[in-house]
Amino acid sequence: MTQTEAATILAYLDSAWPRTSLPDETVKVWARHMESLDFETAMRAAEALVDSSSWFPSVAEFKNTYSLILARQQMERPAITDGVEVMGRDEYPRFIRMCREALRNSRDYLSDVPPTNEQT
Repeated sequence: MTQTEAATILAYLDSAWPRTSLPDETVKVWARHMESLDFETAMRAAEALVDSSSWFPSVAEFKNTYSLILARQQMERPAITDGVEVMGRDEYPRFIRMCREALRNSRDYLSDVPPTNEQT
């Protein structure tokens, strides 16, 4: 996140708790701890804290909320198999034959390769 984006989030939080004053050192600490965060997710965290907290959050509270939102977003992502066609039962025998053939071909190919003395 850029310093401008961090300042945007801090200004949003500051406006939600108007009695809070943010000294320059506090702003620097917040900006430093927000550098690695994604702006959109951080803004969602700020919005969630405004909705649920009576007091201005600490950096730890903010980052905890951020982590919870990030985890929720990752759970909502589609699975890797979404949109992938699943093989029908009648296609398995052909697939197994293709795999066996590929394995035989790779064994034949590898039998021509001299062994090495290198240990891995």
